[in-house]
Amino acid sequence: MIPMPAAPVTAPWEATLAALLPGGGALPGAFARVGAVHLSPLAIGFDAQTIAWADVAEVRTRRLRAALTAGLAGEVGAQAARLAPPGTRFAARKVATRLAAGAGGLVAGVFQDGAEVPWAVVARGRWRAAVHAPSAAARAVLWLPAVAASVLATARAAGVPVVSP
Repeated sequence: MIPMPAAPVTAPWEATLAALLPGGGALPGAFARVGAVHLSPLAIGFDAQTIAWADVAEVRTRRLRAALTAGLAGEVGAQAARLAPPGTRFAARKVATRLAAGAGGLVAGVFQDGAEVPWAVVARGRWRAAVHAPSAAARAVLWLPAVAASVLATARAAGVPVVSP
């Protein structure tokens, strides 16, 4: 098991979903980088994109229950629509989304209900802000309690607003 980052982080820290799985990340090639999260006093990164804290306008958070429900429902609904036979995609997406939302609520009941987790990072752009949302695999790493606390504490230490909806 890899060590968790300090809150706020004082040295670069990196983890992948594979490294957190039993076996310690013994996956071939690109699969070993799935869900990669990088955190340092200077930058945050996930899914092969790194953003300097100086370029971050805000870190958006959600309560864990809402994040699990929305994230899981959206991912499962999209997969169901892709796999369903033609003509049934709309119904498949609606049914799968409702089932996933219920499952997300059950899973979230195991965790602290009021826990805030990073949902997106908004970076300043040349003409407009860009919203960077982590993949489902990166969310699995970012939403670990110690990692979420470290991301939010590091953002605050860097003077970045942490915004809840």
